Amino acid sequence: MIASGSTDKTIKLWSLDGELLYTWPGKSFRFLQGHQDRITDLRFSPSSEILISSSADGTIKQWDLNSGNLFSSLPGHGWSVAAIALSPEEPLLASGSDDGLIQLWDLETEALITNLVQLTQPITALVMDAAGETVWSSSGKSICQWDLATDRMRTALKGHAEGVSAIALRSDNCTLISGGNDKLLKIWNLNTGQQQKVIAAHRDRINAVAIHPTEPIFASASEDTTIKLWDLWTGKRLASLHHAWGVNAIGFSVDGELLISGSADETIKIWQREGLGICLEESRSFDSSRIQGSRGNLRD
Repeated sequence: MIASGSTDKTIKLWSLDGELLYTWPGKSFRFLQGHQDRITDLRFSPSSEILISSSADGTIKQWDLNSGNLFSSLPGHGWSVAAIALSPEEPLLASGSDDGLIQLWDLETEALITNLVQLTQPITALVMDAAGETVWSSSGKSICQWDLATDRMRTALKGHAEGVSAIALRSDNCTLISGGNDKLLKIWNLNTGQQQKVIAAHRDRINAVAIHPTEPIFASASEDTTIKLWDLWTGKRLASLHHAWGVNAIGFSVDGELLISGSADETIKIWQREGLGICLEESRSFDSSRIQGSRGNLRD
């Protein structure tokens, strides 16, 4: 199952064969609407029974995927919620907004745990480590790691000439990949805090990065309409895929066999891992700004 969020304020659920999913009687598809502004991020719960969405309207919502009903609505931020990150084990959610605030939420009680930090520039991306102990954020030209037990910064990575727009963390917590408005990809060794590689990757800003779940491969998506796959160790480009307009979001399936992309050309494409360049399915959506898959299908 794939979820897409759009500038038209809606969230849609899709099957991997490109069809909108059926739900309640009298409805031909599952169609969630409740935000008052564009969707900025999506996350499935570990059980895949709840979908969490954030929006430029400043709210965070939880959707019950069994009934299609709104499960809860968190007041969120006074500003646009730009990104959310979910612990894989605990009911813990981090959210970051355009005013630079990062908040932590208990999803079971729907309570705000703490205001983790207030930065001076908008949060552009968040990712939580596999243990749910730290959160990485990008804001301005910096990438920071925050200790959730102490609310203190552990690490700061700096190297982009312009704003950082996307980050992805490898499951071993030893490698982080960042993409920026400077059109560069940077591979960071988190054991040393140093840049391992810098790749002149795209002709326009990078909107998203995703790491393959098992192999040393990652993907980048750009406003230049392309998706590129890279060897993590050598930095060599392995493939280049295309949309008609800028690509906003990408993700691998958990088994690594599929790559899913969402674009401002109003399509979601599902690409075959073997024989890359083969688009298995193409579905029409409205300006898919975010995509996310349930456990067993898509990896962010």
